[in-house]
Amino acid sequence: SGASKVFAGDAHAVRGVSIAAGEGDFVGLLGPNGAGKTTLLRLISGELVPSDGHVHLRGLDVVDSISDARRLVGVCPQRDPLFEGLTSLEHLELHARLRGARGEELNSQVQ
Repeated sequence: SGASKVFAGDAHAVRGVSIAAGEGDFVGLLGPNGAGKTTLLRLISGELVPSDGHVHLRGLDVVDSISDARRLVGVCPQRDPLFEGLTSLEHLELHARLRGARGEELNSQVQ
């Protein structure tokens, strides 16, 4: 809710963004280079802390409940320098396994 990220030199990457999505919804981010898409994804995934505002996932503040929040979100980058040969599905499976998912739980998380 109203998340912003300011980097050194007063460079605003994201200004007051609020997004609401329900369970099962797909959200796409479109914009030119430098528009803040990657920064916003890094805020949602907990990789960055907002300079202002909050990021909530199913009622959890990502900063205050990072471990629980990270179980709720997955990000598949366009390019992965560590595992270039993996498909998107294989990336999702890998990260679910790294989080301890197996069997039906793994299938459920990936789907």
